[in-house]
Amino acid sequence: MPVPTSDAMLQAVRHFLDTLTAEQRLKACMPFADHAARMDWAYFPRRFHGVSLSELDHRQRKAAQRLLRSGLSASAYARARQVMAIEDVLDDLEGGAVTPHRDAELYSVRVFVGDDMFFEPVRGWAFEGHHISLNYTFEAPGNQSWTGVAASTPMFLGSNPARVKKDGYDVYRPLGDAEDLGRALVDCLSPAAREVAVIRDVAPADIVLANLPLVGDSLAAVDLPIAKWSASMSGDLESFSALRFDPRRPLGVAYADLDSAGRRAIAKLVGHYVGRFPPEAEWPGMGYLDEMCFAWAGPTRVGAPHYYRLQSPNLVVEYDNVQNGANHVHTVVRHPDNDFAAATLGLHHLADHRP
Repeated sequence: MPVPTSDAMLQAVRHFLDTLTAEQRLKACMPFADHAARMDWAYFPRRFHGVSLSELDHRQRKAAQRLLRSGLSASAYARARQVMAIEDVLDDLEGGAVTPHRDAELYSVRVFVGDDMFFEPVRGWAFEGHHISLNYTFEAPGNQSWTGVAASTPMFLGSNPARVKKDGYDVYRPLGDAEDLGRALVDCLSPAAREVAVIRDVAPADIVLANLPLVGDSLAAVDLPIAKWSASMSGDLESFSALRFDPRRPLGVAYADLDSAGRRAIAKLVGHYVGRFPPEAEWPGMGYLDEMCFAWAGPTRVGAPHYYRLQSPNLVVEYDNVQNGANHVHTVVRHPDNDFAAATLGLHHLADHRP
């Protein structure tokens, strides 16, 4: 009988901690109660918190990979491993100009724990580096019993380059499904539906919500440093403003207004993102379609910079492929209310404490 996802995940966390030296464990473990630090996540190159794969021996790295696997479906785990490997390809393409930031071992693990001397209870974990960010929060144990996953987002996967080709064939395209399924959806729309769905002819240079700790703080998204940097790079702050996320007024075309072909296409696209999570780690209503909306920005032709968003009361997905000649993909899955278990734990006031 399969082990429940929550149990397997907790076992993987504890196994990883057991492989560490005392010094490494102190570096990897962080207090769960420091919520501002716990919500400090990123997908761009920086000094990542926790213990890095580069500091671990082979046995410890295998334990870290087992932990990563526990937080992803089999197909998403394969994509994540490709994303990590492509860092060395990017380093080669850049001629080693930014070597300190382009390294397949520059991924870190953080474990969020209670404050007793035995690092218990384990309350969550994160795996993070360039173009990967997984963030899991566990429910508080009741009477010392295990109760499961409270939150499984933000979940970010990206790739630069998004596509590596040889003699006209794709050698590497770890997030190709995210583009193909999104494009299949916009291409199958009726003229009336496409007019509603394509809300802007210019795509933003990055995902609009950037690395906001909570989606509920999204009205300030265009003021984030990463958004300002992306806007200044593209000279297009207007796109970020036009695509600003509003939980009350989703952009684009509604599922209810699509014909049967459009509904099948949006179901496949939503299923792709829901399918990144292991069983039991997705939240109730994540894949519900009745209130789903789909928005597209940018040209619809292959190779042009483009962006899309899926939005419902239970799900926010952003996809962006603009940078590096539309060969640099960002994708993120978020919960409108419960990233980092904010709603579960009553932490919405922390939206103002942006790292």
